[in-house]
Amino acid sequence: MKIFLVQRTDDIDYDEFDSVIVVAEDEQQARETHPRGVEWDSEDECWAHGNSGWTYDISSLEVEFLGSYLGQVGPDRPGPIMGSFNAG
Repeated sequence: MKIFLVQRTDDIDYDEFDSVIVVAEDEQQARETHPRGVEWDSEDECWAHGNSGWTYDISSLEVEFLGSYLGQVGPDRPGPIMGSFNAG
């Protein structure tokens, strides 16, 4: 597993996330990880339950590899670790 920083590059408003740190197998899985854990429907290319303060255009996300997760402590499956939310 790997750790990624995923950041939005589109316009960000109040009550929206601007970034999230995730554990994922690869960059694509990191892009498909919603800060609230909402599932990505790859067939319809949308979030299964709406975007909930995140972008609909996952191709516009900037993904940065931060390091490898060795599995000693912490999450044992893909998903969000911490998000940055702009409360309004």
